[in-house]
Amino acid sequence: MISLGFGDMMKDYRKKHNLTQTELAQMMGISKNHYSVLERGEKIPRAKTIEAFQRLVSEDEVVRCMTNTEMSSSQRKEYAALFTCLDGMGPKKRAQVMDAIISLLKLM
Repeated sequence: MISLGFGDMMKDYRKKHNLTQTELAQMMGISKNHYSVLERGEKIPRAKTIEAFQRLVSEDEVVRCMTNTEMSSSQRKEYAALFTCLDGMGPKKRAQVMDAIISLLKLM
């Protein structure tokens, strides 16, 4: 085992969200076989893979914040509109928008 910690984080996230390895691999933009090797800690993940996983975790954080009862309904609508736009974007543009959303949340 080389990189047990990262693989454990991926596995915990996958189980928490009731995802298969194939589903999470697709969400991260990697093959199922590569995902399996990383989850078992047999290889060290590349920076790009770590960033893809971090984006998923960040998106979860944004969703959690959107359900915050202290957030106004107009704020929720704005974030929901941003998420709708994410669906049709490529990975690079999606990452830019997520960074903008996270920056906005930090201002709250």
